[in-house]
Order: sequence, then C-alpha cells, then structure tokens
Amino acid sequence: MQSLRVRLWSLCLGLILLAACGGETPAPAPATPPEATATEGFALQATGGEPWEGRPALRLDFSEALAAAQPFDQLIQVRSLEGATIEGSWVLDADGTVLRFPYVAADTSYKLSIKGELGSTGGATLGEAIEREVHSGELPPSVGFASQGSVLPGRNTDGLPVISVNVPEVDVEFLRVREGELSNFFERFQRNGQRGLWELQQVATLADSVYMNRFALDAAPNERSVSHLPVQNIAELREPGLYFATLRRSGDYSYQLDTTMFFVSDLGLHARVQAGRLWLHVASLATGEPQSGVEVSVLDEKGRSLVSASTDGSGQALLEHRIKAEHMLVARRGRDVSYLSFRQPALDLSEFEVSGRRFAEREAYAWSARDLYRPGESFQLSALLRDFDGRALSEGQPLVAWLKQPDGQRVASALLEPGALGYYSWNTPIAADAPTGRWAVELRLDPGASEPVGRFDFRVEEFLPERLKLALDSPAQRLAPGQALPLSVEADYLYGAPADGNRFTAELALRPDTEPLPGLKGYRFGDPTLTLPKEPQTVLDLALPGGRLQQDLPLPEEASKAGA
Repeated sequence: MQSLRVRLWSLCLGLILLAACGGETPAPAPATPPEATATEGFALQATGGEPWEGRPALRLDFSEALAAAQPFDQLIQVRSLEGATIEGSWVLDADGTVLRFPYVAADTSYKLSIKGELGSTGGATLGEAIEREVHSGELPPSVGFASQGSVLPGRNTDGLPVISVNVPEVDVEFLRVREGELSNFFERFQRNGQRGLWELQQVATLADSVYMNRFALDAAPNERSVSHLPVQNIAELREPGLYFATLRRSGDYSYQLDTTMFFVSDLGLHARVQAGRLWLHVASLATGEPQSGVEVSVLDEKGRSLVSASTDGSGQALLEHRIKAEHMLVARRGRDVSYLSFRQPALDLSEFEVSGRRFAEREAYAWSARDLYRPGESFQLSALLRDFDGRALSEGQPLVAWLKQPDGQRVASALLEPGALGYYSWNTPIAADAPTGRWAVELRLDPGASEPVGRFDFRVEEFLPERLKLALDSPAQRLAPGQALPLSVEADYLYGAPADGNRFTAELALRPDTEPLPGLKGYRFGDPTLTLPKEPQTVLDLALPGGRLQQDLPLPEEASKAGA
C-alpha cells in the first residue's frame, strides 16, 4: 500500500510538471490607460475619455484633492480642434481628485486649456498653464427593446423595434405563450424590461421556445439607432398569438436580459368599460375596416369563459359583464386571435401629452346667439347639462348661474331649472353703465363649488360707428383747357358690404404745376400772373347710390385759361 501511494503521488506530480512545461496561454492585454504623467506634489496626473452615466466624458486625474470652491469652468476651457468653445460644466468626483466634463460628442478629440491658478485643498497650485489634446472615447454599448409592448399585424409591418448603441449583433429567443396559460402569464408578468434568469425560468413553464437566432443591427457607430427585427418574415412567428422575446448583446453573458412581449394578429381591439358593461370595437390592423363575425370572450384567471358575443356589421359588440383585473378579453376569427389584458392599460398614455378640458362627471355646455353685447341690452343664455358620456341626466338637476363682469365681481345670479331634454335658459339685462370688456357666465351644480361645470365668455362693448373704406380715382392724368375732371368713387364697409345711401361730399382745390416735365428740373412753365381760388370749393354733396359714383367735375373758369 505504501508503494502504491508513492506511485500515485508521483503520477500527480508528473502531470503538474508536464502542464507547467507546456505552452503558456498569454494573458489578455489590459485596456489602454489614460495618458499619464509621473508627478510629485500637486499636479495633473492623467487625461482621457470614458463613459460616464451613459454618455462620453473627458476625465482629468490629479495627484491631490481639488478645492471644491474654485470656478472650474473658468480655470479649464474645452475647445474643439477648430477652436470653438464647448459649453458645459465640470463635475468634481466625490474624492476630489477627478474632474469630468460630460458635454462632449463620442469619438471626438478636444483641446484643453488649464490655467496655472487651479489649486488643491492644501493650497498648492499647478503654477503654469497646461495644454492637452484629449479624445472622448466611444459610447458604451447598450441594446434593448424599444417598446413597452407591441401588437404586430400579420402583414405590412416593419418588425419588432430595437434601440441600440455600438452593438453590431444581438441574440434573440422567441417563446410562444400557451393559450391555456394566458391568464396565468399576465397575472405574473405585467411589464417589459430587464429580467433575471429565475424569472425567465418561470416564463419557460408557461411558454414554448419557437425560434432563436442572431440578428445584425444596421446602425452607425456612437449613435442611438432604432432597428427592426424582421419577425414578419420568420415562419415560426407568423402564427397568431402572444410571444415573449429575450434579447442580449452577442458575447454578453450577464445575469439580466432585456425582454418584451408582443402579439401577432390582424385584429385590433378597442375596449371601453362602463358601469357593468364592456363595449368593444374590432377592426383590421392592415386596412382599418371594421370586422364582423368576430367571436369575443371574457376569460377568468383559470381560462374559463365568463361571457361571449359576436361583433356586428360595424365591428362592435356589447358585453353585459363587470370586468375585474384578473379577467382577459379574447377575440377570434378563424386562426386569427387577439388578446387584451385588464391588468394593465392597453395604451401607455404617459407617452402622450395631456391637454384639453379636465374630466368631469357632469358638464354644462353653454352658448348664446352672439358673443358681443352693448351696455343696456338683454343677455340670453342657453345650456345643456350632460354626464361624462354625453347623455342627458334622468333627474332634474338645477343649475346656479353667475354673471361676472371683467373684474371678476358677480353682478347677477339665478337658479335655473331644467326643461325638456335637460335644456336651460336665462335672460338677464346688462346695465346701461356696465363696464366694457370680457364678461362671463359660470354654471355650477352647487353654489359652494370652487369650479364651475360650464362657462360662456362674451364681450360688452360700446356702440362704434360703422367704418368705411373710400377709394377715389380718375382715369385722366392730364386735362385740356375746358375739359372736366372724370371722378370715380367706391365706398365700402370694412366688413365688405357697399356703403349704399351714405352722404358723399367732395371739395376741389387747385394749384398750378409749374414744373410739369420731370426731365427739366429747375425750369418753370406757365403764366406767373395767373390767380387761382385759394379756398377749396364744394363740388359734390349727394347720397351714394350703391356706394358707387361716376361723375365729371367741371373746373373753375380760372383753370380753363391758357397758361394755367
């Protein structure tokens, strides 16, 4: 036994020596460090570029902690190679020895000018200015699905969107959720995003892997790009249903994988839940046309059908059922199927701007025959009170009406009772000395309510005379002695109608034109002894028929003389 033990140890030692004598595997080359400088005391040790908080940044390393109160943006200037100043601010690291400038483009070189006044916490300064050229480096690679859940039509689609930066290829696996496990799947998985291996193992108990492949992404370097995976061209993914996809960067073996879920269907569902009812509209995602004859069912958490119906010719169906979060809507026609889970909103409204009127359980729609009144007139208001769905209220709900002048002061109020079909009306006089400006009528269900359920704005203005546009013209540029002046008159209101019947008065004034020839400036022509009337003379005083007039005006006898 002793000799056997010795031989075994000898064999092990020989194997170890043999392995040591074999060819050595070279160690991987270390990453290229930033440009460093051997220093003593306070000095700039290294410069370079690095990814920081998801974007490229310039980095400066110092031998001692910097004084945080210094104006770094004034002491350190960043310029492009062409000399343009780069706007931004330097960020001091927690230990005080690193400065970062994260306002640069990727894969770009910049010039740094560091003033000698830059100092450390110990009071030392650089002493002299430093000029360096620094490269910002590449953006860190990243990739993920671009949507929070997609419905891909069976045809005419771009594919599944993916957002990537500096990632040439991705590995994607597609799993199809079993139809009987849909309710369980949505109960346990309601969001997209990063998932660990344990969660993915749970998904595998509800779905079957149907396709896996590596996809090349057509994206420019250092740019955030959107690519579309051509899932519509993959036979294994053409069958309608719910799919779950995992994505990772090729060569990356991290614990977390990006995930998304999507439907493949031509049936687009629009559901609206009311009290105890579910209204549904089904349309083709390819053409937008309503789909009739679609079987619609509501399933519980165990996959059992609770209520069902079929869409009519307009693609609509009404289900008398009160929806719960664990329920699911399934629509089928032939092999095409579409799903709608009530555990999460079908449309993520956070991606859209919210505008318009606030939601109200009841709302009053007010109007008047016009929105401009004069002081002393009677103001007439009409209104309809409706619920949030535009339906008239069954009970007779009175409305409180407040009339407010431009300064916000209430000048009149009334309690309005509803008439037929929920119609309200109110007539109230406007005082003869009422202030002009923008007035308003506010309608409330309760006099103590802070916000009205309806409002109508109008203006009160003093009477203004009608404004006219008057055009005078004459076809004659020069008149012979004794010739009358042909006059054309057109008068119109500014709103477009002719100024018919308005009084028109015209006066004629004469003066000699002693320089009638533009080419002979400084030369005067005519009779210098000629005397013309100094005061204007009235030549027309009449009513304009239809706002138009054509008239020949005779000139005074003095203007008919030779030399005038």
